[in-house]
Amino acid sequence: SIQVIISVNEGGEMDVPNLRCKTLAEAKFELEAASLSIGLIETEGQIDNPNDAYIIFQNPAFEKGRKIKMNSSIQVKLSQTFPNDCEPQ
Repeated sequence: SIQVIISVNEGGEMDVPNLRCKTLAEAKFELEAASLSIGLIETEGQIDNPNDAYIIFQNPAFEKGRKIKMNSSIQVKLSQTFPNDCEPQ
């Protein structure tokens, strides 16, 4: 026999994830798993493919201990070039 367990997680808060230096595609995947989403997307310069562009800014900003309500969105700013101050992936 097969058992299926469905859980609904309503409300609640979680830590704000650090999206900086990730591609938009990576961030979308991470946020979807955490019941969050991408909100307003701004760009810096020409962006050929938004999903391959890097996040250089997010709001709310990542800060240790900062919380965000589940089902909220995070505003991001994209750049085609990998930020200089990020660790190579």
